[in-house]
Amino acid sequence: TLDISKDILKQGFEPNSFDMVFGLNVVHATSNVVETFHNLQQLLKPAGFLGMIESVRQERWVDLVAGLAEGWWYFNDQYRSNSPL
Repeated sequence: TLDISKDILKQGFEPNSFDMVFGLNVVHATSNVVETFHNLQQLLKPAGFLGMIESVRQERWVDLVAGLAEGWWYFNDQYRSNSPL
C-alpha cells in the first residue's frame, strides 16, 4: 500500500521505479498537493507517465456527501481554503 501524501522512501518504495502512475480522485484528498506531486514525481522514471482524473470544481453537495469521509477536510496548503477541490 502506498500513501502518496508521505515520503515514498520511508514506505520502502524505490525512487524512479515506475513507468506509469495512475490515480482517480486521490491527489485532492491529501493535505498538501505540492508535496504529493513531489512524492509522485519521485516514483516515476525520467520518462514516466502520470495519469490523473481529479475533481476540481467545488460543489456544496459534494462537500455534504464526501465531507463525511475521513480525510476530506485534511487539506492544509496555500492553494485551498474552503474545500479540498
